Order: sequence, then C-alpha cells, then structure tokens
Amino acid sequence: MIFDKSEITDRQFYIDNDRYERIITNLIRNAIKFTETGGITVNLKHENESILLTITDTGIGIPKDRLPHIFKRFEQVDGTSTRSFDGTGLGLAIVEESVKLLQGEITVDSVFGMGTVFTVKIPDNLIDRDPHAFIERRNADRRNQPETWNNDNRRGDERRKTDYSRIPVSDLAQVESQTYAVQTPMNRPKGVKFSGIRVLLSEDTDDLRHYIAKILTNLGHDVVKAENGLEAWEMLSDEGGFDILVSDIMMPKMDGYELLENIRKHDFLKELPVILITAKSGDDPKLKALGIGADDYLPKPINVRELDARIRNLLTKRDLRKAAAEALVMDQRIEELMTGFAQSLEIRDAETGNHSREVLELGTLIASELGMNIDNTLKASLLLHDIGKIGIPDSILLKPSRLDDDEMEVMKQHPAIGRNLLESFSNFKEVSEIILAHQEHCDGTGYPKGLSGEEIHPIARIIAVADAYHAMTNTRRYRQALSREEAFEELKKHSGTQFDPEVVDAFIKAMGLS
Repeated sequence: MIFDKSEITDRQFYIDNDRYERIITNLIRNAIKFTETGGITVNLKHENESILLTITDTGIGIPKDRLPHIFKRFEQVDGTSTRSFDGTGLGLAIVEESVKLLQGEITVDSVFGMGTVFTVKIPDNLIDRDPHAFIERRNADRRNQPETWNNDNRRGDERRKTDYSRIPVSDLAQVESQTYAVQTPMNRPKGVKFSGIRVLLSEDTDDLRHYIAKILTNLGHDVVKAENGLEAWEMLSDEGGFDILVSDIMMPKMDGYELLENIRKHDFLKELPVILITAKSGDDPKLKALGIGADDYLPKPINVRELDARIRNLLTKRDLRKAAAEALVMDQRIEELMTGFAQSLEIRDAETGNHSREVLELGTLIASELGMNIDNTLKASLLLHDIGKIGIPDSILLKPSRLDDDEMEVMKQHPAIGRNLLESFSNFKEVSEIILAHQEHCDGTGYPKGLSGEEIHPIARIIAVADAYHAMTNTRRYRQALSREEAFEELKKHSGTQFDPEVVDAFIKAMGLS
C-alpha cells in the first residue's frame, strides 16, 4: 500500500477526527478485502478549497450493475476474494453517510476485474459553513422523538415518519468495528465460534433486524429472524427448538405483548426466556412487559454487546433451574456452572473485572495459612459469594455513585438471592448457607441474620476479609482504590468488630506483612 501526500499544503484545517477516521478506515479495509494482487494507493491533497482523498486499488472491481447499490446498508458485492472476512455490508454505508455529514461527496469508478477508485471531496472550511457538523448529535434517537399512537397496531404515523428504528451512522460504525474485532482470528475471544444458543429475533424494521442478527451471529449465536409477532409465534409453534426469544414490542399483526402472553399460556413454551425491546420511552412499557412475564427488557437503540451478555445470563440461570429440576449435578457440570455464574456477573458489571477469581485466590491464601482443607466447598463459596447480585437491578448494581438507603436495602438482598439460587443443589447446600452469611459481622451488626462470632461459618469469615480487601484496593465508580498498606490498616481497624481477628492476622501474615 502506497500513501501519496506530495500535494499536501502546509495550511492547517479543522477536521472531525471521528468521521475522517471512519471514512479512511473503511475505504482502506474495503480495498484490502478485495485486492489479492497488485496494490493500493492512498492519495491526499488540497485542491479548489476542498480536501480530496483518493483510494485506488487493483482488486476485483465492481460489476456495473452493482455500482448503484454499494452504498446501501447491508449490501455487499459478491466475489471470491473476500478471504477471511464475510463483512457486514455496512462499511461503505458508513463512509457515504459520514461524508454527507461533513457536507462532502463521494464518487466511485470501477472496471470489473481491474480495480476501483473511490474519491472523497470534503470542503476545507466546514468549521465556517456549519460549526454544528463537529458535534455528534443523536437527533435520530427514538427515545427523544414524539410518539403518536393512532391505530390498533400501535404503529403511529409519527413513528414511520421519523423512522425511530433507523440506526445512526455512529452506531453503525460501532457495529462494523465490533464485527472486525470478532471476526479477526487473532482477536477472536475463546468460544465465539458457536455458543450453542439458538435465538429467535422478532423485529419488523429491516435495518434493525439485520443489524442485531448480524452481530449476534458474529458473537457465536444461531439467529433465526421473524418480521413480526405473528411470524415469530408460527415459528415457535411449528418449528420450536429455540433457546430464547428477543422481540420488539411495537410490531404489526401481533405485537410483543400479545406474543409474550401466548408464550406464557402454553406449557411447552412457558419456560422460554424472553427479552423485549422497544423504542417507547418511560417505565410503563417496561413494567407492563415484566408484569406479563418478560425475563428482561432493553430500550432502543440496542447495544448488541449488552444484549449478548443478557442472553447468556438468562440462559445460565435457565440451565441452573433445569439442573436443579433434574437433580443431575455432576462434578464437571458443577465446575462449569461455577465458572458460568462468575462470568455472568462479571459480564454484567465489567468494572468488577476478575473480582470473584481474585477473592478465590485471596481466600485460599488465608485458608492455607489457617491450616484449613482447600476443598470444593471452600472454592465454590469464594468464587460464588456475590452470585446473588445477578438478581439486583442494573440501576442499583451499576449505579455510578454511592447507593442511598433504599438502594442499599435492595443490595443487601444479594446474599439471600444467592442462597436461594444454590440451595436446591445437594452439592451446594453448605455453600448456599456460607454465601448467606458472608456479610455478617463478628460483633453482630452485619446482615441478613445479625449473626456474631462463632455463629458465622468459618469460610464466611474468610470471604468477608478477602472480599473487603479486594474491594478496597480496586477503583469503583464512586471512589478511588486504596493502597495495599491503607487497606491493611482498614482491616486492622475493624478487626474484632466487622472482621474475625484470627482471619485478619492470618491474612496479614500470609501476605508477608507484620
């Protein structure tokens, strides 16, 4: 690849970095993808009060009949030279829409079998023409638009006029970058080849349906698409075999509420996890969805990575319920469930990082110092101590500031939620009681039972110290991390009240401090 900047002027220009990057990156990616032999030349120059970018390749070229379609969303040029990338059909759409936002124009010349030339022309005085062009505004965000409901299908004319479900170019750029990150073999996370999860996606807007399906597929899921609630219901009734349903609420023929009601009325589907999505703002649609029996709810525009995490989280809980009902818990499956639960919580709250695993390491260190047996009960208790947070609402679990009194009362439910999740497993019977007690204090001021001293299980006392140390030495949304020494001083300060003095002493000794 050759970069020709011989005609660049010394004059400085104001540019929109993000949009220029989208334009250049996607055009070069496109050229690389379709060029197996020859080369690529990138030329940048200033001419006639415009910044001109030209990208020339000697690739497979574009057939003449495909030229009118190449800038459409989710359109692709067929060819055998795409190599390892399938692509999303979004790259050139992102380029054109970004160029238009910069009040520029893009043209393409191509000879099939010989190569292609893309030319981008952007005015050099955009800051004078339109200062607001440098601000990434999300006026297309459906949640900020007026809502009109004027017919039985809940499909008001206003929603069609403003096209609530049209995806802004900034979101498309994020999708394209996520796709390359997932599809590049060097960057592919372990296990994304196939998740084993079959998703039925019901969404009537073409752009959004393809958008969600494409990324979920790249993340390893088997996605089947339905254009409305009635089509989704027919697929569920006739075909079956789906692990989860993701459905819009506002759809023709049968909306998401009616679809969910039908599912919950039929025994063969009533256990199917359902996530409802909608562009309608406010709490009313969410409360109605959850009241009918939705397992989760997401507002538009959709963050597909978050949707993926929620799908995996719901199916982890479903697997746990199935295992409990069948009473078939094997050692290997227990290890998988332990890891799956810990990963589900970490995916949901990325800021906690490897909290569960690090508490496992710290707790094991303390137990060894105390001469305790390092068995599965100890390891499971340490690893799953916060599993009950799966049941805490996002508005509380992910709050960027300190919790108020009411929110703290909700958070205090997580030991009981964890106990309830695990107590039906015979292998986790003792573990569930340990998890229930891990927030108890030696002086009886903890929760949920107000246990004290020897009433608290020894492993729960270890968890309390390991959990507190790790929390103090890691930055949270509402405070900075303490140093190692400061955290040890806090443990000593509360030794005998919140923490077991013997456990604190063992931890300090194990960490090599006096």
